[in-house]
Amino acid sequence: MQKLIDIANTLTFQYQYKIGMVRKRTFGLPEDRVGTPEWQARRFLTNIMLGKTREEAVLRASYDIFKEYKSVKAIAAADSTVIFNIMRRNYIEFAENKTPNMIEAARRLSNDFHGYVPANRKALQSFRGVGYHIASIVLALAFDQPEFGVDLHVRRVMSRLGIFPRNTSDIEMARIVKDVLPANQVGNFSRSFVDFGKRVCGKTPKCKDCPLAAKCARSGKRARIPEPQQLILFDERVA
Repeated sequence: MQKLIDIANTLTFQYQYKIGMVRKRTFGLPEDRVGTPEWQARRFLTNIMLGKTREEAVLRASYDIFKEYKSVKAIAAADSTVIFNIMRRNYIEFAENKTPNMIEAARRLSNDFHGYVPANRKALQSFRGVGYHIASIVLALAFDQPEFGVDLHVRRVMSRLGIFPRNTSDIEMARIVKDVLPANQVGNFSRSFVDFGKRVCGKTPKCKDCPLAAKCARSGKRARIPEPQQLILFDERVA
């Protein structure tokens, strides 16, 4: 357990600047409106575009959408063809599904929630296209709640490092991480883990650049190791 905490400390320190940038993204609003209900709504609608899509593409599409439509109410009344084309030109996967999901979400925020994003998982996951992962991201980054998002980067690194078997569910991974780490660190660790998986421990790991290389049994090894048969809360490294 202590090793998991140590690794979380290492990664959140390593990526603290990036974490700060992510938390302060404006989504087209002035900086003094970060944290407002409109900002939370924009973050939520942006996150609906996640799923099999690169974060950079999602941010570009978000910028273009909010340049065209200045408010949640405007998106609720938007021409779906316009939003679909914005998504497509920014290489958003499954734009044909995410377009109506975003517009419907904007309508529900406007009509059912008085323009406010609900700060609880059950309500968030009642929106079409919003599952456990997206809800976790919104709760962690929009509301500073202790939630841990599990995406392909997290799952890849968790498995590679022998922390969890591949058949461990996202919910179970998140539960264990939240049980082990202090509540005020969970969201930041979640984000740092994503950046670590994207920049260092990707499909082809950059072991020479890894801040955890000295602790990693697989550092410098390209061969696939046998899948762990039981849960190991990291013999030295988690990311």
